[in-house]
Amino acid sequence: MARKTKRQKLLAQLHRKLRETPSAVTPAQNFPSAEPVDLTRPVFSLPRIKKEEKAPVQAILPQNNTAIGDYRYVKSGLLRTLIFSLLAIGAQIVLWYLWRR
Repeated sequence: MARKTKRQKLLAQLHRKLRETPSAVTPAQNFPSAEPVDLTRPVFSLPRIKKEEKAPVQAILPQNNTAIGDYRYVKSGLLRTLIFSLLAIGAQIVLWYLWRR
């Protein structure tokens, strides 16, 4: 463990002294109250706003149901991935063949 510096020791001693001495002023003496506070009366309130009633919102359904089963983009993406994979494997085979010669 690291050793404490002189500054840390002085701060610790100051904290100990502050904890030992009781505070001279209690919280009740800080704010003398001449009149009692009425806690039943609201101090702050917002004005009431009437809420307007609106018609319930209906869900908007898609008009075109053919888009649900249309997966052409998946087929084209898989085809593109297959082509690039075959090109990469072919390039590796060609480089391996040329390196072995």
